[in-house]
Amino acid sequence: MLIGLDEVRRMWERVIDPNAYTNLFKDIGIVITDGIQQRTAAGIDYLKNTFSPYTEAYKKWKQRKGLYTGKVNLKVSGHMLGSLVSKPEPKQVEITFSNTKAMETAYYNEEGRKPRVFVSIPPDVEKQIDKMIDKRIDELLNG
Repeated sequence: MLIGLDEVRRMWERVIDPNAYTNLFKDIGIVITDGIQQRTAAGIDYLKNTFSPYTEAYKKWKQRKGLYTGKVNLKVSGHMLGSLVSKPEPKQVEITFSNTKAMETAYYNEEGRKPRVFVSIPPDVEKQIDKMIDKRIDELLNG
């Protein structure tokens, strides 16, 4: 019999246990949604480019309504970004919106005439997530 085989088996069982990642995916969801909200409020997309300006017609509409017309931050009522949620699952986290209207508004912002891509993961956040995953696997392996 190989020495240490039981220990290797126990480590492997900890790593493949789907429940071992629940908090990890919850934390990853928080990192992603917080980043989206902060960047969007600052008027920048996921690659840190400034959002394209409002069209003159839309800017005038917002002015008539007494709404903010400064830098584009995708906020009219706050409902779209306020409904951004993360749904952690055993093997992944889903980033979505809690209602159809917000999802449609986000889609229009990302795919409309003036695309403003904001519901994406920037490269620096991808690296942060990789480090979070590596750390969790190390914790599980070292028991």
